[in-house]
Amino acid sequence: MKMEFTRRMPEYVCACGNKLDAATADVNKSPAHGDLSLCCYCGALNQFDENLKLQPVPDDKFDEVIQTVSPSDREDLLKYREMIKKSYQSRMN
Repeated sequence: MKMEFTRRMPEYVCACGNKLDAATADVNKSPAHGDLSLCCYCGALNQFDENLKLQPVPDDKFDEVIQTVSPSDREDLLKYREMIKKSYQSRMN
C-alpha cells in the first residue's frame, strides 16, 4: 500500500490520551466516511464518521469493521496495529 503525505484534520483525543491531528492516506485519497485509522501511539482502531471526525471502534465491533477493507489492506492494518501495540506496551513498562 503506497501512502501519501500526512493531512491535517480536526484534533481527536484517542483512548490512550494522545492527541491525533493528522491522517495519512492512500495516494490521491483524502479520508472519507467509514475509512479506518490506527492511533500511531497505541494502535487503537478508529473510524471516520459522516463529519470526518474520528470515532473509536468498540472492541466488540473490531472484527466486523476490519472486514470492510480489502484482504491486503486488512493484512497491512493488522500487521501495523500489532507493531504499534508492541511498541506502546514496551514504552509503558
